[in-house]
Amino acid sequence: RDAGLRAALAELPPQCRQLLAMLISDPPHSYAEISQRLGIPMGSIGPQRARCLDRLRRSDALVALGADSRTATTPGGEPGA
Repeated sequence: RDAGLRAALAELPPQCRQLLAMLISDPPHSYAEISQRLGIPMGSIGPQRARCLDRLRRSDALVALGADSRTATTPGGEPGA
């Protein structure tokens, strides 16, 4: 699972990786700091975060990981069986 997440993150554009890293850091960076460092308006951070997370959810690495977990938990071992 960890390897799948790392692979999915690697598929993201650099700005998405940077934005998500800044948002999940401990402590997280403020929107003002993110805006200044990445050169994006503060009002665009939330929508851009949503687009980055959507791309992450749709990444081939995570889609494959989800298919593996459904197969393992479905009776008969086949999706839809």
